[in-house]
Amino acid sequence: FFAALQIELSRIATALGVRATADLVGRADLLVQTRGTALVDLTRLLEPVEWSPPGRRDVRIVAGVAAETVMADAEQALAAGHRFVGTETSGAIARVRIAGAAADPVASTFREGSVAGNGFAAYATDGVALTVRGGAQDGAAKTALGGAVAILKARNGRGQLVDGAVGKCFAYGAQRGRFLVQGGADARAAIRLSGAEVVFGGDLRGFAFEYMTGGAAVVLGDPGRWICSGMSGGVVYLRHDPARGLDDAALHDRLAKGAKVHLRAPRDEDLPALGDLLASYVDALQDSGQADAATAVGALLADPASNFRVVRPGAEITDQTISTE
Repeated sequence: FFAALQIELSRIATALGVRATADLVGRADLLVQTRGTALVDLTRLLEPVEWSPPGRRDVRIVAGVAAETVMADAEQALAAGHRFVGTETSGAIARVRIAGAAADPVASTFREGSVAGNGFAAYATDGVALTVRGGAQDGAAKTALGGAVAILKARNGRGQLVDGAVGKCFAYGAQRGRFLVQGGADARAAIRLSGAEVVFGGDLRGFAFEYMTGGAAVVLGDPGRWICSGMSGGVVYLRHDPARGLDDAALHDRLAKGAKVHLRAPRDEDLPALGDLLASYVDALQDSGQADAATAVGALLADPASNFRVVRPGAEITDQTISTE
């Protein structure tokens, strides 16, 4: 079979005028759309890409805000159709820095009541700061390499603060950056977190912090079931609140079966990172006019040994017979 396949590929390559099939790599100009033309036009995908020598590429300079319409109009209310808001800006800033130039920081606060679509602030980079008073759907801040994101509650028609929640896989694989969520998060929040910092003010839905390798997270609500599966680095601070049923036994019960972690009261070396993260969260609450909520969160640091528990990896995961899914 493979011998026949090699002969046929050689015949096609010869007919196209090349000596080896390797010479066809990247030659999209040789492709022709032969069917489905009434359904989709692939012309732009088949256009040849102009190559430029390294170091001589033209770079578009970002001044303030890149060409994302929704980013340029931060007073616009975000909705489900506004996907990957902030991603294009982050990419433009990254390309400028790769070229050795400076890029202006970008900061946007969107209209109260916004609920951003999938991928909000995905692939964010340093210099991008986005605030939404409402919520965000799945994949927000995923694979972030810096930046700051705050998802805060908004007032409804009765003046009550509601939402501030995010969808599935918030901050998936985030390597840098600081991300604040006042509400809850759907399943698999902060999985594969590898250096970023996250604060959750509400409840999580399960499977949080899977395969976490670095960074820090604070959960002020219920962390949900089956957390820290495959966790090998970083630290998670959990709210210890027996009055709500979150005592030591309950928190142990939240850990995934087979998770190689240990849970304990915070020590002196744990407090600086915890205090720094909560201070950022308190500032965000204050800036959004939630003075009472900010005061309540700040008061938790008066007795961290009673109010928090720390989860850290206890041993390297080497036994492949233990499933951590």
